[in-house]
Amino acid sequence: MVRIMRIHIIGGCGSGKTYIAKRLSKELGIEHYQTDNLVWDRSDPNNHIKYPKSIRDELLQNIILQDSWIVEGVHQEWVHSSFAEADYIFIIKPSLFIRNRRTLTRFIKTRLGMEERNYTQDIKNLLVMFRWNRDFERKNIYEVMEATSRFAEKRHIVKSNMEILKLLNI
Repeated sequence: MVRIMRIHIIGGCGSGKTYIAKRLSKELGIEHYQTDNLVWDRSDPNNHIKYPKSIRDELLQNIILQDSWIVEGVHQEWVHSSFAEADYIFIIKPSLFIRNRRTLTRFIKTRLGMEERNYTQDIKNLLVMFRWNRDFERKNIYEVMEATSRFAEKRHIVKSNMEILKLLNI
């Protein structure tokens, strides 16, 4: 049975966004979408190119027109319509140490073929993700808070996925 629910999950690399989105998708019977897949055309596994902004925005619009959805990603600049239509906005903010540890673990698992990947995993990319995590801590979290400030009544700042499960009574 599908519960009608619209959820937006946002956080830095390794915050647990994809993990909790997949779990909620399974538990609630609601499709989940990664904002990275709205930005990047991954039809050719050897050559990812960005969609034009108009395509990216249209893809997001098609999602939020559905009765139920889970959108997750790090993006806050262009997803305002998702924030506006969401029933819940979860900002996942575990410590920088935890996010970096998870990012490194994911890097190792994907390099060993133990986990799926959406993009090429190499040392350069890993270092970029560590920098993004540092930047999320220093700058981007404030941009996320500003972008979601109009929706404070449905915005929940959590440190773990367990808090999300408790808030949703799952």
